[in-house]
Amino acid sequence: MSPRPPKSPVRVFSKIKFGGKEVELHWSDPARPMVDVEHTLTSKAAPAPGFWDAMRAFVHLVMEIIEVPEAWEHGENCMSVTGISLSEDKDGRRGLVITARKPIVQANNAPLIMNTPYLKEPLEPKEENAVGFWPDGMKEALTDLQTAAQEFADGKRAQTELPLDGEPAADLETPPLEGADAKPFSETLKEGRAELPGVEARRRRRKGSDDDAT
Repeated sequence: MSPRPPKSPVRVFSKIKFGGKEVELHWSDPARPMVDVEHTLTSKAAPAPGFWDAMRAFVHLVMEIIEVPEAWEHGENCMSVTGISLSEDKDGRRGLVITARKPIVQANNAPLIMNTPYLKEPLEPKEENAVGFWPDGMKEALTDLQTAAQEFADGKRAQTELPLDGEPAADLETPPLEGADAKPFSETLKEGRAELPGVEARRRRRKGSDDDAT
């Protein structure tokens, strides 16, 4: 009997960003609440189609919040959502700001960048669709995006089909990266820690020792 694969860690995301060229995720580990660490993953690898779909699901929500014409949702110069910033207050209530962009034809398609106002998660019936709270559909859209981000952090990317009859593998239909070249896979994972006294000095000394060794 083969061993079970390790369980994926639960992540609490504070930022989920994708502007067409690069995915950027920021999260903390709820299993280690006493450790002040924020993880950052940056990757130029194309995400799976579900990630794209989850980001697109926020477009009509942004349009409802900022009250723009329906035409902004369609066409070559349609609005796109590029990022979600999340926070949580001491009572566990979540809030978010959504970043979107819209190419402006009159400005040679230079993008208009928009941030929604900070909106809070409704926790009581009277708060549903009330001013200052998430509109209908926001909670479901956020759940889908967090799932897609979790899968991306676990290594899920745009897949390729297996070749048949000796033919070369073909990419599954995935929206092209905006202005992307055929670049090799590149991603970085960082941990940001609250610096303790002496940490930076030790880091410099260690770097100096490494330089001397070379």
